[in-house]
Amino acid sequence: MLDRTTEAVSNMERGVSLPSVETLIRLSENLGIPLRELADALDPAVNANSKRVALESALSERARQLTTRDLEIALKQIEAFPKGD
Repeated sequence: MLDRTTEAVSNMERGVSLPSVETLIRLSENLGIPLRELADALDPAVNANSKRVALESALSERARQLTTRDLEIALKQIEAFPKGD
């Protein structure tokens, strides 16, 4: 799927090496996950709150399943919430 050796993938999974941008793009395309989410996964500041990460991931997954009309409605509902910290 990534056109990388098992050893290279293992090194990335264990944090021994970081994936290249090309590998991240290929992974994003094959998994159907926006590249931004993969980039966020590498950012320790974003991952500091694992519950928030899980919630954002679940929200993103649900959003991908909505029709365009329903997604517009959902966005308007979310925008009605007060801005958080």
